[in-house]
Amino acid sequence: MFPLLRLIRSVAALCLGGLLALSAARAGEPSADNADGSSAAQPRPDKNQYNLFHPTPDNLLREFSSSRPDQTTGPHSVDAGHYYLETGLAYSLDLGATRTDTWNYFQSTHFRAGLLDNVELELIWSGLDETRTRALGSGHTRSDSDITGSTDLTVRTRLVLVGNESKTFSFSIDPEIILPTQSHHTDSESVQGDIIFTAGFQLPAGFSAVVNVQPGIVRNGNDTAYDFGFVSGVTLYHNLFREKDRVQLYLEYYDTLVTGPGATDSRQADIGVRWRPWENIQFDAGCNFGVSADAPDYQPFIGFATRF
Repeated sequence: MFPLLRLIRSVAALCLGGLLALSAARAGEPSADNADGSSAAQPRPDKNQYNLFHPTPDNLLREFSSSRPDQTTGPHSVDAGHYYLETGLAYSLDLGATRTDTWNYFQSTHFRAGLLDNVELELIWSGLDETRTRALGSGHTRSDSDITGSTDLTVRTRLVLVGNESKTFSFSIDPEIILPTQSHHTDSESVQGDIIFTAGFQLPAGFSAVVNVQPGIVRNGNDTAYDFGFVSGVTLYHNLFREKDRVQLYLEYYDTLVTGPGATDSRQADIGVRWRPWENIQFDAGCNFGVSADAPDYQPFIGFATRF
């Protein structure tokens, strides 16, 4: 019943976001579609003619929209025939019965390709982990374990159903499968899958938000069977200075629940900033803080993204 209540709350948040965005639009508030607040928006060009082999012209590209650094997934796709490459470096500390230090090189590396104007293919490699676990054994002797290896690969497809050219309200669905390509055998060695429902909308006072609802079939904590998994996330964005300065702060709440034997509930509160000094290059930095026992205590990171 608990996962069902979460699903109901998350769907309600998606609907509420859409209603807020539509209400703002009807009230005549400025939006990304009509930034100067004028009553007549410019007609949008037809971009359905473009595809992977017939790229969208540079002058028709949507605003830069990376997947990192926040953990939620955005609602906009890569323009047809264009690509994003995103990666970073992260450190994670988990203090409990044992101390676990993890360096994650090429953290959350995304390669995104625009197949059609509203469809993209995304390959996500979780990176290369270097993990050291330290614990006191019998007789108060220290027992260390060092593991280094590759992580899983996720194959994701994004279909934007509405609002791909808009910030007022947009909605997408992202089915994905997780392939067990990790080399250190500490995570599940089975294929997993889920689907992400994403809504993005504009809020008053220059704020914007993204809400994720992500049910899936995943391996339980003991890797003995498939169980229900549910991820939900809410991210709030705001430009630190003027919008044209391209410096944006975000605050995020992210919750990953896995049911069944060895059930876990990892909840995190995140903060970060992204800076885009040039049109197609972005840098980011931030930290994810664990607010439940199943989450790492903190995860600082840096990274970058580029479009070509």
